[in-house]
Amino acid sequence: KFNIPGNTTATFKQKLNYIFPIIHIKKIISLLSDEGRCLDVYDNKNLINDSAAIDEAMKHLTLLWKNMFGLKNLYDTTLSDYNYQCIKDNKIILEQLVDNCLKKRCSTVIIVPPFSDKLNKYFSDEFVKITLEENVKEVKRKYPKLLYLDYRLSSEFQDDAGLFMDGGFLLNRRGSQILIKKIFGDLKSEFYLNN
Repeated sequence: KFNIPGNTTATFKQKLNYIFPIIHIKKIISLLSDEGRCLDVYDNKNLINDSAAIDEAMKHLTLLWKNMFGLKNLYDTTLSDYNYQCIKDNKIILEQLVDNCLKKRCSTVIIVPPFSDKLNKYFSDEFVKITLEENVKEVKRKYPKLLYLDYRLSSEFQDDAGLFMDGGFLLNRRGSQILIKKIFGDLKSEFYLNN
């Protein structure tokens, strides 16, 4: 028997509910028993292997981006005033981030992840140049210590949809390991990093 306010003969369960009113024993036990089921981000995703399903996933992703950013498509270089303003605002934010990092003597790196050819086919080179590359290169000119690693068209990832969970954008475990090795190799040569 336990003594809690309003109940001098409380049970152990009542005492625990009084001390931990939000946390319940059953929830703690289920949380602990569920813990082993999902060890990393890859455990919760289903891999897409079928070519038609990959194409459909990439179409859906590009449609999502077009809707999100108010774009007609991902290859036309005629953008709205709103899009140009967003690009300008994002460049200012990027400059501030880089400036703050460099002031704190951090080695600063901008990394563009790889896409497979299944996703890259939706982008024109001119569109990517206007929306991404020119802006990052301007920031790079302003901050020469900034390192810019662009893996979007990296050859290892172009023809191998099997390196992606969705066939073109979300790297799976193997794809992530290849990318990490590639990044470390580039950082090692650039910043003279040790193993």
